Amino acid sequence: MSRHNYIWLMVVLGVSAVAWMFARASLLPPHGPLQFVRGFPGADETMAPHLAIFARALRLVEENYVHTLEADDRQRLLEHALEAVLQALDEHSSYIAAESFRRFRELEQGHFGGIGVQLGTHPLTGQLMVQSPMPDTPAFRAGLRSGDIILEVNGEKITSLEEAVHRIKGPPGTNVRITIRPWGESQPRTVEIARSDIPIENVLGLDRDPDGHWTFWLDKSHGLAYLRLESFNPTTSSELYTTLMALRPQGLRGLILDLRGNPGGRLETAIEIAELFLPPNSPIVTVRGRRRLEETYRAGHLRESIWRQWQVAPGTFHDLPLALLIDSQSASASEILASAFQDNRRATLFGQRTFGKASVQTIIPLPPNTHAIKLTTAEYLRPSGQNIHRFRTAKEEDTWGVTPDIVIPLSQDRQQELLLSRRLRDSLWPSRHLEHMRQRFDQSTATFGSSGSTIDPDNYLYLRTRLLKAETDPVLEQARQFLLQRLADR
Repeated sequence: MSRHNYIWLMVVLGVSAVAWMFARASLLPPHGPLQFVRGFPGADETMAPHLAIFARALRLVEENYVHTLEADDRQRLLEHALEAVLQALDEHSSYIAAESFRRFRELEQGHFGGIGVQLGTHPLTGQLMVQSPMPDTPAFRAGLRSGDIILEVNGEKITSLEEAVHRIKGPPGTNVRITIRPWGESQPRTVEIARSDIPIENVLGLDRDPDGHWTFWLDKSHGLAYLRLESFNPTTSSELYTTLMALRPQGLRGLILDLRGNPGGRLETAIEIAELFLPPNSPIVTVRGRRRLEETYRAGHLRESIWRQWQVAPGTFHDLPLALLIDSQSASASEILASAFQDNRRATLFGQRTFGKASVQTIIPLPPNTHAIKLTTAEYLRPSGQNIHRFRTAKEEDTWGVTPDIVIPLSQDRQQELLLSRRLRDSLWPSRHLEHMRQRFDQSTATFGSSGSTIDPDNYLYLRTRLLKAETDPVLEQARQFLLQRLADR
């Protein structure tokens, strides 16, 4: 063998050896580039037979189904198969299709491209309706107001809420044409609105002032504030801190934090919020999983906490009297925060037992990074070590969820009324708009009697608004009385 050939042989053997070692050392599934070939490094001997059966079934469908499958049909089959596989694991693992994955990324970023309007449906007619424009957004500046009916977007009729959201959203700087029937008017009008970058509101107040900004004072004379957390997104903790720091010099002495209807979000955000109110080193939550060491998170110890970047000391509000509102829809990160406050005796909890979701889902993108799977990768326990998760076989008498210190039972109908009342408080109703609504309502009821509110859909909307805005929230009221007594005793 010539020297030249010998050198090339050694090079080939060396490259082969390196590739072999990389394949053997692969840590993340699937293990190695030859995972489906028996006997080769990285081959998954346990998974290969199951994948072969799955591939065989798909091929039988492809070859024998009554109609020829197009590319879209194959994609749909694959997505349904992924969803079925993941749902068989537990109720929280799932497949995230492209459109849902895009919306998830918007939430993660804390903003989206749009015009700044919350949409809903008219409670009587079912028509698509502006629930509320967000203040200081293109929709608000274009004159869109609560109660306006949306007829068309870009010249096309809208048949569903989801379709409207999809058509109205878009890259900042682009335009969208919206045809509306303004509340109380019969003639439609079309407005062209330039989309912009719309921030997502995570920290809400009790009501909006005439300019659309949140009112956070529940009882200004006693320094009692009310804040509602919509979700635990990356920007929630910073929004909460900024709001509290703005209220502190105005006389903040007590706080009601509302987590009702909050589905959760990022684990790290829940820990960051707990760090604001708990003394340093207080236990917050214990997390364990197959691919992570069991770890108990404590106030001031989160390595990537935003407070390290902002140089905010843990326990900044550790002595602020605090009440927490929860219900059956408070889940995940909401339950982490609620149980941390309860076990550390930091807050008094009011409302109903929480949902019972104590698992951590990891979003894993799939090529080409346009869709993903949501997979349960860990579980968590409250600081006391008690379970939070409501398993499929759990009974009412079992230990799960977070039970408030003061339980306030409410019927399902009553909870829905309170939810509607809260949504109406969230809506931006200009005073002149409400006055117009009142006058129109009085005129039609004078003409048609009590049936006037049902004859005229706009009047029905006003009647519903007037009644529900006056709805008393018994959970909030008890929390208010409790904190006022605490402040009086200090």
